[in-house]
Amino acid sequence: MKNNHRNTIIEDFYTLYKNSRNFLINNISGIVEEKKIENTKKQKGEKKMVVYEHNCMDSARYHLRKYKHWAKLITGVDTTKTNGFAFQGEWLQVTSQNLVPNGSLVVEFCGYDGKEFKLYRVSENGKEEIATAERGKLIEFIRIAAEELEKGAEEQEEEQETGEQKAEEKTEEVEEKEEQVEEKETEETETKNQKEEKEMMSVEKKSLVDFIEGEIMDGLFNEDGDMLINVSDVTNFSDEEVIKVVESLGLNCEKAEGDGTFWVSLPEEFIIYHNNLLDMYFENQGGMTDEEDVCK
Repeated sequence: MKNNHRNTIIEDFYTLYKNSRNFLINNISGIVEEKKIENTKKQKGEKKMVVYEHNCMDSARYHLRKYKHWAKLITGVDTTKTNGFAFQGEWLQVTSQNLVPNGSLVVEFCGYDGKEFKLYRVSENGKEEIATAERGKLIEFIRIAAEELEKGAEEQEEEQETGEQKAEEKTEEVEEKEEQVEEKETEETETKNQKEEKEMMSVEKKSLVDFIEGEIMDGLFNEDGDMLINVSDVTNFSDEEVIKVVESLGLNCEKAEGDGTFWVSLPEEFIIYHNNLLDMYFENQGGMTDEEDVCK
């Protein structure tokens, strides 16, 4: 009787131990990830957000409809290009305020002014104009934007290093748990991550992007902001992959009838200002008269 009771206690203890161990293994990733987030915040700090406004934000509706306007938060600059495609980043609103990280670079466009392109450094003190340029003369403007972006990245890196020096070191227990989780996950995710990275950087994707940009530069959006393109002779990507590439350019995309045929559409917020391709992709406009409104 006593032996049965003893065996029951041992079995109960073993079950409790096994359940506790399984719980720890299943939840250790979340514990380590929370610690990573906490350490990252300590090291980098929260990036302060500041307000950006387009110069023509309060302009008359007639002016906004007649001339193309846009602004982009710059995250990358391709100095091999000589037009608006050189600027990579997030589209910003023209007729309302935007929140951007302090110290951000913004390229702004107004189709009326002789110096249509303007480059700003946005901070809590407002917009600091860095450079201006007119259409067709953007090479120097693009070079300056690339230099300013690199300068900002270097300053941010210095701030991060300073923050890391002040941050608390991880405890030995957390480091051990992190190492266990990383060893467990590395084998499962390494092959997948490498494959995805190679696909994103593939020559085929670059060819597809170049083709789509060329089609957009040569074609026109209809009044609904839509345009039909066919990529069957350009890529072997699946329909889902083609849509993903188009959407990475800041456009909407849906499959149309026919092999390799897709509907490419402007984002809804830009249709009111841009009724055709010229309104979004930096083509020249006709001459202007003295009677046309100017930006406020």
